[in-house]
Amino acid sequence: LLRSFGLSLLVPDVHYAAVSEWVDRTQLKGRFVYFRVRPSKKDLRGELPALHPDSMARKLAIRPDSPFYPWLERELAHRFDLACCTSQDQFRREARAITRAGQIKGTGERHEKDDRHRIDDRSRFVLGWSNQAKIAALESKAKALQVRLADTGQCIAALQKEQQQTRERLQALDKLEEYRDWTELDWRSSATELAALQDEKQRLEEASDVLKALAEQLGALEAALADTATRLKARETDQARTLLKQEQALALRASTQQRLDAPDFAAHARHFALIEGWRAVALGEHTLSVEACDGREQDNFTDYFGRHLEPVLQVIDCRNQRGPSMPSQQVFRFVLFHASRNGTTNNWQIFRCDVMQWLFGFS
Repeated sequence: LLRSFGLSLLVPDVHYAAVSEWVDRTQLKGRFVYFRVRPSKKDLRGELPALHPDSMARKLAIRPDSPFYPWLERELAHRFDLACCTSQDQFRREARAITRAGQIKGTGERHEKDDRHRIDDRSRFVLGWSNQAKIAALESKAKALQVRLADTGQCIAALQKEQQQTRERLQALDKLEEYRDWTELDWRSSATELAALQDEKQRLEEASDVLKALAEQLGALEAALADTATRLKARETDQARTLLKQEQALALRASTQQRLDAPDFAAHARHFALIEGWRAVALGEHTLSVEACDGREQDNFTDYFGRHLEPVLQVIDCRNQRGPSMPSQQVFRFVLFHASRNGTTNNWQIFRCDVMQWLFGFS
């Protein structure tokens, strides 16, 4: 009943023009009620109407130090002179009345009751000199709403989880369309049959010593077979290498035989004894293979003749400085001639004397 009037703004006459202009130019986005309070030049208490003995206006207390006291007293007396009824009989007799439940009877036989909110809800109270009780009521209401919000959040989480599970089940059901026969999905029967067969196999193995012995022999034979396969592979590799060497040796033998059958072979036969002596000196106890002939020949020739021809080459250099140069081909022809005449090149003392006679004509 008093909520709308209690939420209204009282504007002194001195501020009325400014408030009026501000309200008019501002979009308030809501309902706003204010009253213009004119200054009173005389005591208006004598003009107050006669109030009902149970009038609501008598039950309201106005702050004594309020500058709007006269105005509020007069407005309450005119607006809210309703009889506070304790029974329905009294309520029906009075012209203007109100019950404890909030039913209001106004002028013109108009009745109204607003149950959108509880009548004892302190969080909606607007009258009073202190708002501590309303603050406490609002805090209590806020805590209750927080608890309710937490419960609602848990409920939402549970519903979302259930929704996700339902969605997964729907996806699983959609995949069932890929299968045309129940046997494709009946894995339990196959698993059961497999387990039964394995148990039967284990029982047979445990019941038969012969089968166990045969299994052990089979394992040993498989290991031996694997070892034999490994050794066979190694022998095949060795055989391939031996065949390659055999082919190379046969080719070299054919080439050598071709040289031996040549017409000019007899001319070289007289040098074999000399070459045999050189081989003993150059190789010593080393065994010479066919594959290493070329490389060994080059190394021994360079080492052997390089060590013994150095004095002869020094003499040749001295002669070349004193007279016409001697071609190197003549030097080597002379060396070979001396070697064939003496049968060996170990007697280097005689060889040097021959070189000196050949070069300078004295010993």
